[in-house]
Amino acid sequence: GLDLLCVLPRGEIDTVGIPYLRLTLEWNATESEKLSLDKFWIYFRKQWLRISSNWNIREDDGQFVKMVNRTNNALESYNRRFNSIFLKTPSLLMPQGSF
Repeated sequence: GLDLLCVLPRGEIDTVGIPYLRLTLEWNATESEKLSLDKFWIYFRKQWLRISSNWNIREDDGQFVKMVNRTNNALESYNRRFNSIFLKTPSLLMPQGSF
C-alpha cells in the first residue's frame, strides 16, 4: 500500500494517504500489530515524509513530475536470462560430452 503514497500530491500524503493506509492496515490488526504500526508511522513521518520530493512523482500542486524511466527492468531481465544460462558456481571441469 505504500506505493499509493508515491502518486498522491505531496500535500496530501500526511493528511489523506497515511490515514487511509492506517485504516486499511489496522482494521483487522491485533493490539501488538497496531503498536508496531504506530512506531512505523512515526519513523515514516520523521525519515521519509520530509524528503518526499525525492520519491514522490507528484508536485505540490498535483501535477506529475516530468521524468525518464526510473526502473531497471531491462537490466533485471538481462540478469535473469544470464543467470538461467550459467551455473551459479562455475566449474573448471567441462561436462562430459560437451566437446
